[in-house]
Amino acid sequence: SGDKQGSSSSFWSKLGGDDEMFNIGTTVSLVGGQMVLVGIAVMVAFLLKTPNFGLGPDIRFSFQAISHGALMTLPLGILAWALDQIESKVPALQDVTTATQRSVLALLGSTFKPGLGLFVAVALGVAAGLGEEMLFRGVFQYELVQRLGNMVAVGVSSIVFGLLHAVTPMYAFLATLASFYFGYLYLDTGNLAIPIVTHALYDVCALLYAHWTVANLSPQEQTALAEWKGPGE
Repeated sequence: SGDKQGSSSSFWSKLGGDDEMFNIGTTVSLVGGQMVLVGIAVMVAFLLKTPNFGLGPDIRFSFQAISHGALMTLPLGILAWALDQIESKVPALQDVTTATQRSVLALLGSTFKPGLGLFVAVALGVAAGLGEEMLFRGVFQYELVQRLGNMVAVGVSSIVFGLLHAVTPMYAFLATLASFYFGYLYLDTGNLAIPIVTHALYDVCALLYAHWTVANLSPQEQTALAEWKGPGE
């Protein structure tokens, strides 16, 4: 038993290398926390009798749907690039970047780990894309559409989504905009697979880019990032 524990510890240590800021336990808990949303979505869908356990009545992971979802990632990427161009002039956007980088530092540590980074980004992206889209679009938005109509359903579900991502006020606003976009995709196509793919792929790309950016910060900047508490700190 002791040998097995030592072997397991050695394996995870090798993954992190000499990175003192990397903790596999933190990484596993963050990915696992996103996976919990899948279970919550299924449970709520069961209680509300939402079709197909929150996956939507007409979900299809066809090649066409996956391609469509991947293509719909481009507008989000363009928006992210545009915001990056003006970030130096907007303190609220700087706080969004800092909050994101701080999370990525906790998730993957201070040095660039291409293999592990890709694995974790895909795991977290798929977990978030599937869990959040099932809960907020497949269940919440779907049920509100039946009662309040399309626009109110998308609006209410998006505001709630944004509030639950309120790391900073601007972060909440941008999350609300993204949720509107995912909600529109679901309304427009009727296929939850498309916003799932869009959401997951964007998260994977954003996480990998943030990991690379954090790894290129100086040790002093990384320490300041780890100690950052919020806007104004």
